[in-house]
Amino acid sequence: MSLAVAAVIGVSAAPARADGAPGACLLVQNHSGYDTSIRLNYPYGYSGTWDFSPGEIAFLADGDRITSSTGSFNVQMADGISDAWAWDPMAGNDGGCNGSWVLTLN
Repeated sequence: MSLAVAAVIGVSAAPARADGAPGACLLVQNHSGYDTSIRLNYPYGYSGTWDFSPGEIAFLADGDRITSSTGSFNVQMADGISDAWAWDPMAGNDGGCNGSWVLTLN
């Protein structure tokens, strides 16, 4: 990741969030057409960024899939990337998730 992208993620990007569904995972779909990164603000305890290639669809993981005990997620992403959130009660159930928030990056 370039320093310019890191600075945008860390300083000027607006947070995106989803609430509800304890034990939920976060499934990210990158439909932006660009390499992009997100940083997890909540749940707490995770640092660093996750990079996504154009067309990539993946669960946010730090070894295992990241779950939120409250069901809430708050992420920071680069300026110019819009977000859309949808709840999928079946996504990730085979991997320890109680459903998943699907974050689509456009």
